[in-house]
Amino acid sequence: MRGFVVLLVLSCVFSALCVDLPLYIGQKTDTKIECGKEVSMWNVHNISSVYSRILQSYVGTKTTLPPHQRLTIAIPTIESHTDEARKELSQHYSQCNNVFKIVWLWNSEAPISNFIKQLPSYNVIKSSYVITPQGSLTSRFGLYSEIDTDYIMTLDDDLIVSCRLLEAALKVIIDKPTQYDSFTPRLISCRNESFIYDLGGVERKHRYSIGLTKGAVTHRSVLQRFWSRKDSYPHLFKWVDDHRNCEDILFSFIHWEFTKHPPVIIRWDRHSREIQRVGLQHRTNHLDNRSNCTRMFIDAFGFVPGSTKGQVSV
Repeated sequence: MRGFVVLLVLSCVFSALCVDLPLYIGQKTDTKIECGKEVSMWNVHNISSVYSRILQSYVGTKTTLPPHQRLTIAIPTIESHTDEARKELSQHYSQCNNVFKIVWLWNSEAPISNFIKQLPSYNVIKSSYVITPQGSLTSRFGLYSEIDTDYIMTLDDDLIVSCRLLEAALKVIIDKPTQYDSFTPRLISCRNESFIYDLGGVERKHRYSIGLTKGAVTHRSVLQRFWSRKDSYPHLFKWVDDHRNCEDILFSFIHWEFTKHPPVIIRWDRHSREIQRVGLQHRTNHLDNRSNCTRMFIDAFGFVPGSTKGQVSV
């Protein structure tokens, strides 16, 4: 397997066919699900030196895609976040070549912000808004009529992803529409014979289990697939919305249930950044609740993402 990965990387240096190679390649090891034993996950191999050359030649052309292949960015937002930050996001993404539209998802019972009310007159980029059920985190995956494209990015309202990285992520999904890109890998680990959501596990162990959707690019069919499981797991969807947590972890479990493949992980570059720190992830007991929901999802689905035998798509 190691020889195969080396051969793949070397061949991609000289081939235009590998422009969608992710920054991290997943390689499976043996499978064990019982907590307290070694739980197999996707190993992380940093091949940035190879990938950066491919990315530079690929994105540098700034190809304008046809409208149906461009990206709609769906951004959940609440009253505690500032219009200055929303304006900064709009200005940034208006510069990205293949962003077709921004749809703001107002997820609060408070009055809509002035910036969002004035979207028609703020025409830096084509924009609209949807009022979503207050407190519903799964609403970020909604297929609203305002979303006109097949390719969708779900994005937290405090994140700026560089246009260069966004173009690469979109191209991966155009080529692999059953997958999703994530910029934030996370690991499910064992501690004291109990599964936990391991915030720093990727950096320590160089492995990952899931990809968060705080910044994720996918095809609308993947979102349809997510909603198709609501009748099968109504208690999980309800728990997520009631506790306002873990919608991204649930998304990862459903993705694994359908595909038996990990998300494509693309590492942040130096031009991508967080612009405000007032999100739900800064609440007390946030990480404990994420470990609790992870264990609940493992019990419900009967697996840990990444721990079932299968081939890795690279």
